[in-house]
Amino acid sequence: MLTDRLLRKKYHMSFAEFRDKEQVKKESYSFEAESDFCDWEMAITGIKCLREDLAELLGKEKCVQAYFNSATGTKNPVAMYKKRQ
Repeated sequence: MLTDRLLRKKYHMSFAEFRDKEQVKKESYSFEAESDFCDWEMAITGIKCLREDLAELLGKEKCVQAYFNSATGTKNPVAMYKKRQ
């Protein structure tokens, strides 16, 4: 996320705008522009993957929570565990 934030500030646009406006071409395919494009693309891909993984984990957490709610009548599995001890 830091790379995305820094490059947005540097170029005053999002990665999609940078790509769609062919900013690398406008900057004569400079090493800096090419490098920024690759770094930015990798950062955006990483952010997307992390968000997908987080959504999947949160979905699993909701399933576990729903199971505990229905099976135990409690909304807090940790409290239920502590009661056993």
